[in-house]
Amino acid sequence: MAKGRDGTGATSATAREKPRVGYKGKKLTADEEEDDGDGKRSKKTKEKISKYRKFSVAGKGTVRAKRKDAAGENAREARSLESPRAGGAAEIAEGTTLVELARVLEMETRDLETVLANLGESLASSEDAVPTDVMELVGLELNVDISVSPDPNADATEVVRRRGVVAVMGHVDHGKTTLLDSLRKTSVAAGEAGGITQHIGAFVVELPGGHGSLTFLDTPGHAAFSAMRQRGATATDVAVLVVAADDGVMPQTREAAAHIQAAGVPMVVALTKIDRENADPRRVKSEIGSMGIELEEFGGKVQCVPISAITGEGLAELEECLVLEADALELKASLSGKVNGVVLEAKLDKGQGPTATGLLRSGTLKVGSYVVVGNQYGKVRSLRNAKAEQISHVGPAEPFELVGLKGVPSAGDSITMVESESRAKRISEAREEREARMKGEDEEAAPANQSEIDPEERGHLNVIIKADVQGTAEAVRDALLGLASEAVGLKVVFMGVGAITESDISLSAAIGAPVLGFNVREPPNSLAKLAKQKGVRIVRHRVIYHLLDEVGEMLTGLAPMEEHEQIEGEANVVQIFDMSGAKGNNATIVAGCVVGQGAMKAGEKFRLIRDGVCIHEELLDCSSMRRHRLEVDAVGKGSDCGIALADVVDIRMGDVIQCVSLVRRPLRSVKVESGGARVVKGD
Repeated sequence: MAKGRDGTGATSATAREKPRVGYKGKKLTADEEEDDGDGKRSKKTKEKISKYRKFSVAGKGTVRAKRKDAAGENAREARSLESPRAGGAAEIAEGTTLVELARVLEMETRDLETVLANLGESLASSEDAVPTDVMELVGLELNVDISVSPDPNADATEVVRRRGVVAVMGHVDHGKTTLLDSLRKTSVAAGEAGGITQHIGAFVVELPGGHGSLTFLDTPGHAAFSAMRQRGATATDVAVLVVAADDGVMPQTREAAAHIQAAGVPMVVALTKIDRENADPRRVKSEIGSMGIELEEFGGKVQCVPISAITGEGLAELEECLVLEADALELKASLSGKVNGVVLEAKLDKGQGPTATGLLRSGTLKVGSYVVVGNQYGKVRSLRNAKAEQISHVGPAEPFELVGLKGVPSAGDSITMVESESRAKRISEAREEREARMKGEDEEAAPANQSEIDPEERGHLNVIIKADVQGTAEAVRDALLGLASEAVGLKVVFMGVGAITESDISLSAAIGAPVLGFNVREPPNSLAKLAKQKGVRIVRHRVIYHLLDEVGEMLTGLAPMEEHEQIEGEANVVQIFDMSGAKGNNATIVAGCVVGQGAMKAGEKFRLIRDGVCIHEELLDCSSMRRHRLEVDAVGKGSDCGIALADVVDIRMGDVIQCVSLVRRPLRSVKVESGGARVVKGD
């Protein structure tokens, strides 16, 4: 019997012990074989064995079931929390539960719960209603444009009738503001620059005769304010199309009518200035009919009321028409539901900070509430009504001014109320991030005539815009960008509201851009002196025509020089000389020519024409020009000469050689109908 290694003749227990194996006989490592002090496998060892066996040692159930559970856990970890509807839009009713929201987004409920957890939100159960602001956060997280519609099954106890919102639209200087002035017995037109309404005004008009009240929006008629007219049409219940009886249908009249028809709101035509001697209502009504607007007197449904804001004729009839149209709509709004509104104007007030003028479609907004307006947020510090009176709350269809936002929103932004400041901040940041992402995509996909043109091939004008309110600033920006062209570009480096500040002057000096102030007060002497020292040009106007004209002059001054071909002379080829073997002559083919027009100059460019067709696309160089065997610089009309063109051997008798000089001249500018000038290429 062989002795053991310990010399006692017995095999040790360690030597006799078989190596432990795992699942399916897999050999365990040394770490897995380690025991603890009590002779039991450590927790680490159990975990290792569980990993190999694909199931937990302490658990119950079959190996197959445990393996399936483990695979499910791994799949959940690897699951991508994305919606198949990413990049699209979804309409969801208010009060939608988590299960219903997951169904709309085409996601698993558990995945949507994970998204909510990542956003710091949670619900008691999957059958609980998801708050409206949380829906928006989910949409921003998943890149789905979620729009929330009112719940049709909501409690109707707080639903009340509301006053109608009327937008007054039409061409510039057709009497819109004067009409409203007659209705509300105040003077706004006198305060407008040049008699032109520059931004939207919202106010309540108490109609005489006990007809109730209406909220009116006054939209500008100048061509530059198209976006503001569109906002007025979409935020209204009834629209008044103002057409002057002496002027007829004009470009902004057609555009205003198109906005009204696109918004799908009832329309009433107000035929103004009928007291004028040259008024022709019949002709104007015919022009209105040509736009596809069917008036009642011609068998249509659109009422047309002739009025005179000066004499008051027809005002009562117009009020009655508006009230009837509003009553027919049976306008109602919920006072306790979701706060949903729109910004009409926004500005930066020196004493109060950012302020926004808006209208609510539903809900009640109170002082102290947290709101999200576009990509701005804040706590409502104060509310004022149309009479500038402090109020504690505001309901639907009541114009108000809100103070307390962190920044200036854009006109047309939505107004929503949320539970807390932290949630408002998260929504604001998410909207801002999404807007920046979309802006970056738009810049990458910008057309060649704006971003891909070599700056060296055209002039470029950078500008800084300051205006009294946000909507006006946007309209001025759009009008200025319309003056840009391939020849001379225009870029708005900064756009803001409020007075011109020292910061604007510093930015202007750094980039060499003029500061364009529209409807803002004159800067103080100290600031004007600073601008003069830094060479900053400040342009201030209260009428947009004048501002556009001055910017057009700036663009014309930046017009680059254009190369223009000018024919100096023409020569007919009457003989061909092959000089390839002649000594002291570098030319191979020389054309014997007689100058028929102008003069042939050796230092200019040449073009070879055969049977009226240019043989070479590019202009040619002259390698030699001789007269009486002498090199000459120019040959005049009626003289003969020999011309050798560089790298050209195919010259035939009867061809015509043109001498072309390239002259440089600035590009021309053309007037723009809405004001200003645009620099264009070509003749």
